[in-house]
Amino acid sequence: MRREIESFIREEDGEVIRFTALSGFREQMISDIELVEQLEREVKNGTRKRLTQQEKHRCARAVHAMTHIYFVLAPDYSLIKIGRAKDVRARVSQLQSQSPAPLKLLAYFRAHHDFEFYLHKKLAESRAHGEWFHATGMVLDVVDTALDKGVRGIFNFLEAGCIDRLDISPV
Repeated sequence: MRREIESFIREEDGEVIRFTALSGFREQMISDIELVEQLEREVKNGTRKRLTQQEKHRCARAVHAMTHIYFVLAPDYSLIKIGRAKDVRARVSQLQSQSPAPLKLLAYFRAHHDFEFYLHKKLAESRAHGEWFHATGMVLDVVDTALDKGVRGIFNFLEAGCIDRLDISPV
């Protein structure tokens, strides 16, 4: 299977960064999530098997890439922050201490750390500034999908029918 390479430009900490993703990004991300979930079940059940060196390498890469994607609502401003954190509760607490208005955690789920950037690109039309987005129907639909179906559901939602409303142009 030939994999297409897509490049995107993003700005991070005032620095322009070229983001490159393989077209198999979705499949790889879902595969990594499933691998981590399987390992967690095996550890919990005490049925962990011996891994080959290649499996160990894949597991380490998958675990390293995992984070949580969260959606935080600033109701006074009708804005939703889409961010990532290993410890969501601590991050929301930190955001709240810096916010002049109350914040509410709407949803969070486990995903590959690059999924945050993927969401930012997909929802660019709704961006207010930085990682904050207007609470449009599209953004709220993504939050609802996150609550019900997690990363797999969001991929399916964004790729089935509504993708044509969004501008993700490779550079």
